[in-house]
Amino acid sequence: MTKNIEKRIAEGIKLARLGFYSYMFDGTILYMDRETFDFFELEGTFESPESLIGKNIESLFIYTGAKGRLREEIRAKKSVFRLEYGIRTLKGNEKWGIHNSYLFIDEETGKEAIQVCFYDITERKKNEEEKRQLESRLFQSEKLQAIGQLAGGIAHDFNNQLTGIIGFADLLRYELCDDQRLGHYVENILTASRHSAYLTNQLLAFARKGKYLSVKVDIHRTIMEVISLLQRSIDKKISLQQIFKANPSYTSGDPTQLQNALLNLAINARDAMPQGGVLTFETKIVESDDMFSSVKGDKLIPGKYIEVSVTDTGTGMTEETQKRIFEPFFTTKEFGKGTGMGLAAVYGTVKNHKGVIDVFSKIGEGTTFKVCLPLASTECRVIKDQNTEAVNFNKKLRLLLVDDEDIVCAIGKEMLEMSGHLVCVCRNGREAVDFYKNNWKEIELVILDMVMPLLNGAETFRLLRDINPEAKILLSSGYSITGEAQKLLDQGANGFIQKPFTSKELAKSIAELFPF
Repeated sequence: MTKNIEKRIAEGIKLARLGFYSYMFDGTILYMDRETFDFFELEGTFESPESLIGKNIESLFIYTGAKGRLREEIRAKKSVFRLEYGIRTLKGNEKWGIHNSYLFIDEETGKEAIQVCFYDITERKKNEEEKRQLESRLFQSEKLQAIGQLAGGIAHDFNNQLTGIIGFADLLRYELCDDQRLGHYVENILTASRHSAYLTNQLLAFARKGKYLSVKVDIHRTIMEVISLLQRSIDKKISLQQIFKANPSYTSGDPTQLQNALLNLAINARDAMPQGGVLTFETKIVESDDMFSSVKGDKLIPGKYIEVSVTDTGTGMTEETQKRIFEPFFTTKEFGKGTGMGLAAVYGTVKNHKGVIDVFSKIGEGTTFKVCLPLASTECRVIKDQNTEAVNFNKKLRLLLVDDEDIVCAIGKEMLEMSGHLVCVCRNGREAVDFYKNNWKEIELVILDMVMPLLNGAETFRLLRDINPEAKILLSSGYSITGEAQKLLDQGANGFIQKPFTSKELAKSIAELFPF
């Protein structure tokens, strides 16, 4: 009976992964069992648990958690002392355990010693760390999404104001064509406004409002175009390399947006190597699965992806910098040498193309950005260029301009009337529908803003088409062709013009709808 009980106790201890060891206050080992021996990963370094008797306990591992207070605490309390701490074994692995220690008198020496019973919680700690990392990624993703919504709204509203600034400056330029001094002032206003418009486009890209086309894009060709652009400006101390393993190498999306994204990554890598180095582009095909998705921090549609790695041998980044690297206006560059929008725009572009992006970096060891984009399907829808070879810029039309921004209505009416058109203005969707219901036979074109109170652009579009299914409607927005605007184009809207625009751009968009 006694042997059976001892056997069951031994089996229970083994199943529970309990370990026992004891040592003197100076660290001399008195006893160690096999569970402890395995926990410390001593197999191959020492013959057996018995061979460790007489050696110092602290020579077997390195503390990574609590240290220094254990023996003093036990001596002070003279009772069971429970402590959770981690160690790094001689083989370099981190282990965690819950250690219950108590004071006893060693019979052979008559001195105080410590008996330890511990429970291995390494797996639990690993799971907790994985969960913490996933929660951190989720929080970062939600934060970037919230910032993106804010950035998109700011960019949209700012584009409305830029429409007025650029539009009136453009008209003023024609009026001052004989005055070089004042004309120079106007050109500076237009240049600054265009730079601002470029910045808002980057904000829209971050906010995932910047995908214009959906065509088949050869990533290898895009990388070669980026390398060609870099070779004109990059320091000769930086060598460029490409390792193309992906076959096929096509994704679906907007070629300009994707090229800009890869170019921004390359410029970021270039700036991280002021003393020179190696910039490498590498591609390969990867398969999405649960492990892949958890590593990337995103839930991906199952399937094959083309992974593009952009690696530099530069200065590297701290963990704190890596956490914020995709936030708009965050930059580590000197004041005046960067807007902090490049990587933010890359993030938005990749997300908008149903991909993921991640960064891996260590101080002094360089940085790798990895972009994963879905492989293109065999049939990839192409949005054709809507430019026509022959357009009639002289046709005079009766137009309805619908926009809730006063400055857009003012400059739009001015531009259109200067081109000889007869213009009626409505400042919201409801007003436009009521007006069109009574005057639709006279209205040859509606210029319709997408974001308005009372009735938005999509709702207004459907009601106008209910009144007149043949109504010509040119969409306008501070956002790019994406989301609702693209849906309306698919449903038969006749065109799209993005704010801010010049009088020439507006006239061209209208003329394309009325060819000879």
